[in-house]
Amino acid sequence: MAKFKEYQQEQVMLLPPSLGDLIGKNHIARLISQIIDELDFSEIEDSYSEIGCRGYHPKMLTKLLLYGGSGKYVKTL
Repeated sequence: MAKFKEYQQEQVMLLPPSLGDLIGKNHIARLISQIIDELDFSEIEDSYSEIGCRGYHPKMLTKLLLYGGSGKYVKTL
C-alpha cells in the first residue's frame, strides 16, 4: 500500500487545461516548488508508516507552508 495520497502537480482540469496555467511564469510559487523538488526528503518519507490512511506528501505540505508564509513578504506583480 502506498504511504502518501496521490500528488500530481501537472494534473489536468477542465478549465484551465492545467493547474500551471493559473500560475504566472515568474510567480514565487514556481520558485518554491523548484527549490523543494530539488531537496532530499527520503529520511522524512521513510519515517511515515504504510499502515492506516495515506498522508499528503511531505514535499507538497512543505511547499504549501512556505508559500503561505511568503505572502507577507513577497509583493505579487
